[in-house]
Amino acid sequence: METTESPIVVGVFRERALAEQAVDELRHAGFRDDQIRYSGKGAMAGGLLETLMSKFSGQGDGSVFDALTEQGIPKDELEYYQHEYERGSAIVTVQSYGRQQEASDILSRFGAYDARSRAEYMQDARTIQLREEVLQPRKHPVEIGEVFIRKVVVTEERTITVSVMREELVIERRSIATDSVDASDQLSNSPDLPDNQDQPIGKLVEIGEGEVIRIPIRTEQVMIEKRPVVIEELVVGKRHIQETRRFSGTVQREMPHIEREGNVNIRGDNVDVEDVPVRSEQ
Repeated sequence: METTESPIVVGVFRERALAEQAVDELRHAGFRDDQIRYSGKGAMAGGLLETLMSKFSGQGDGSVFDALTEQGIPKDELEYYQHEYERGSAIVTVQSYGRQQEASDILSRFGAYDARSRAEYMQDARTIQLREEVLQPRKHPVEIGEVFIRKVVVTEERTITVSVMREELVIERRSIATDSVDASDQLSNSPDLPDNQDQPIGKLVEIGEGEVIRIPIRTEQVMIEKRPVVIEELVVGKRHIQETRRFSGTVQREMPHIEREGNVNIRGDNVDVEDVPVRSEQ
């Protein structure tokens, strides 16, 4: 906390409830209401802090800003309080007039910090790095299987329909009148007769006794041949598929463990001296 000659002591609180408790304690210690100003989200601002906050937001005048600077609050510290205020922190200011240390101790008791709690204001400051394990994925291709492709011959029964021509013997018997003249004579001597009247159809064949005529009867014979034809193609290849998978693992991380021994005053962000355990004897 600020313990300079400036009569103004400023405390920043992460939680509004702690700030209100600190204000009650200041009143119990004898600080008047006109000496205490509290500003935060959901709180009513007034008096000195209202002027201070208006200057933070750019609504104040230069004379007020200069007056606060002359009272011991540097410009960079005002900007720091502006930043904390915009983050939602509660800010308590006390006009102490000789009771700066008492006011600072009361505010610190409830977890307050100020601009001088920053690292650049610390003496003999040391940085302790805390590490944790992280899951780092590494990818490399692995063979998960193989695909074998071969052709097999499948025998199956199929039926096709084919149009086949065949010959058949047709016999037609016609009666001829016995009182008619010789057909050949009539044909040669009577040109006025119709062409188809008792005229033989086709070639006239005389069959003697004991003779036989041969008339061949034909049909088409179907020969089934098999030949291979291409009916489809099988295209084989590989492609890359990108997919997201979740992997879980147990990691370790370092946490600070603070112990105190003796009458030690500890201040810092979210650190309360009452929460720091006393170092036990080993």
